[in-house]
Amino acid sequence: MKTSRLSLCILLGSLTIPQLAQAEGEATMAFKTLTPAAALTVAQATLKSCSDAGYQVAVSVVDRAGIPQVMLRDRFAGPHTPETAERKAWTAVSFKQETSVLAEVVPQGEAWAISDGYNKVFACCQYGHATIEATKKLLEKAPVERVAAIHLETHEKARIMDNPDPETTIAGKFSIQHIAATSAVHASGGAEAFSSNSLHIPEVVSLRHRVSTSPFLPLPDWPNDRPTRVTWTLDDGSTLTEEVMSARGGPDLPFTPDEIRAKIHGIVGAPYPAMLAVVDALLDLDTMALSQPWDETVGGMTDA
Repeated sequence: MKTSRLSLCILLGSLTIPQLAQAEGEATMAFKTLTPAAALTVAQATLKSCSDAGYQVAVSVVDRAGIPQVMLRDRFAGPHTPETAERKAWTAVSFKQETSVLAEVVPQGEAWAISDGYNKVFACCQYGHATIEATKKLLEKAPVERVAAIHLETHEKARIMDNPDPETTIAGKFSIQHIAATSAVHASGGAEAFSSNSLHIPEVVSLRHRVSTSPFLPLPDWPNDRPTRVTWTLDDGSTLTEEVMSARGGPDLPFTPDEIRAKIHGIVGAPYPAMLAVVDALLDLDTMALSQPWDETVGGMTDA
């Protein structure tokens, strides 16, 4: 475990633990402690070793009581590193174990908790994402110009977004009629499909008023509790149907890291072109990028 990415905690004096055990029955005991000069030497040597290895860290040297004797922070180490180093050193004293050893015995999860949330690549309410995915499948079978009517069999959270005439951009993102219509016209669920301009495109406005909904029955349990079945009635009276039981982005159907990275690039590329390289470095867990103070990181993103 690369604990030196954040801090390196030095605990000296624990080498005398056997003597402490032998002295349990005695009224007094003797032990050694570092002089300030020795503690400073240890801290400086540790800081240099980490710096030479490319890590910007804070170093805490504490005595056997966990009381700090020396604290050194490299110039680019984050503001949190001194406190982290001191707490790690105190923990080592308290448990009489290196923190790397403690990390091995404490159960660790294998997945990030954030993976249990929703990640979105469409620019509207997540309740309408299954509609967009089904619509994109239908576009592979027929052009939107042939669509005479759209019917959505969907879950309640989508059906209550009943607003065929949204007046604002945010209202459009929460209108199931607009979601179905604009994704069909734009063949996309991206930012352009939900821009302010999309609210007034004649083809979108017309199609919104030809969208109807009904309950999806029977409604399955999670993770398929937000399904949508989209049926297009074409200009010749024939119908096409596609259904999506669970939209991608949840823990059951997560996006790949590359897909998430592509979304970030699409959002920040135009307004903050300098942010692309910084974000990539952070996502790649580049040690120098992670050790930079946050104000410098933001400055690099905005080219300030």
